[in-house]
Amino acid sequence: MSQVYHQDDHAMRGRQRHRLIPLTGTDNKMDIPQLKLETNEGQNGRSRQFFVDLIRVIAIFFVVVGHTSESVTDHWNRIPLFDWMSGNIYSSFVRFCVPMFFMLSGFLLLGKEESLWNFFRKRFRKIIIPLIAWSVIYLLLSQDYSNYTLFNAIKSVAKTIFIGPAYYHLWFLYSLIPIYLLIPVLRVFMKGASQTVIWYFILLCFFSATILQPVERLMGFNSGVNFTLAPEYIGLILLGRQIGKTHFSSKWVTASVIVLFLASIYTIYAT
Repeated sequence: MSQVYHQDDHAMRGRQRHRLIPLTGTDNKMDIPQLKLETNEGQNGRSRQFFVDLIRVIAIFFVVVGHTSESVTDHWNRIPLFDWMSGNIYSSFVRFCVPMFFMLSGFLLLGKEESLWNFFRKRFRKIIIPLIAWSVIYLLLSQDYSNYTLFNAIKSVAKTIFIGPAYYHLWFLYSLIPIYLLIPVLRVFMKGASQTVIWYFILLCFFSATILQPVERLMGFNSGVNFTLAPEYIGLILLGRQIGKTHFSSKWVTASVIVLFLASIYTIYAT
């Protein structure tokens, strides 16, 4: 059983041509058909993966929903409870959009082979330059530098950018910097480590970043053992690569959806 979908080459006018083929081979251990995406290189010599762009679109939409919902939940006790709870429900069900971005970065970056120079050159162009540019724009729009000399204004802007986000949502770019510094090391780790060790490290990162802090708050004191293993979200980077190259049965997919739903319900309650 095979169904093939073709987009007309003439309509594409030099763009990529995609063939979406449901696969149900006997060598596949999945209980559900897989959707394999074949991509052809476009005029710029670069290929795209449909599901990666789809995840980006979904995650971006959820980010917009999350920020819109937070504009409601920030007004606790100042708006009707029904309105606040509506914003809380929307916000809780889209909280996973940020982890989606980190996992997508891990899937795309950890499997590549490139020199350190090429890697950091690309990251500088895609992360550092936009971070500086948007920080300067937000600072010029939100701060009054009319009483500053040019030198002092530049110094103040540079200090603000170095200390922290010029605007709250730029935190994401700051969080990527330490992760990208470790990507070349993580590539070597992913290539040489066994699957057991990789999953062990992912679970260890999950414990230190997610489980430990609530347990410490519940007990009322902090552990004397320092479990800070790596920059925050590093476990999500590794998890994205692992999920992207692993075939899961329909039972695992269903269980994951249920866990995500229950986690969202708990977030609603805990918030």
